[in-house]
Amino acid sequence: MAYGTIVAYNTPAPGVPGSHFGASTANVPGINHTVYIALTALVINLVVAAVLTAIFRLAKLPAGADETAPGNYVTDAVPSVRRVPVPGAAAAGGAGPAGATGATGAGGAAASET
Repeated sequence: MAYGTIVAYNTPAPGVPGSHFGASTANVPGINHTVYIALTALVINLVVAAVLTAIFRLAKLPAGADETAPGNYVTDAVPSVRRVPVPGAAAAGGAGPAGATGATGAGGAAASET
């Protein structure tokens, strides 16, 4: 995360010296090849996670407990949507705003309410 943010911040926009967040690609350290910054950051993150996992397991550190409760796996109820009547919709002959039913006025243009 830190690598991606720092590299993106230090990448100037073409022709605008001193600017920040100017491109989504940059040279990868060590191989001097231009790659999407987020992809490089992801690879670095995975390597760090794998190396630290190996070190922590060799040091026999406890893995910790999963404290996720069964209730964490459900979503909140979706709130119900109440339809609000549109003023003038009945006068226009439709259930929605003017022009929603495809009615056209003079010149073939869709009717609109201003």
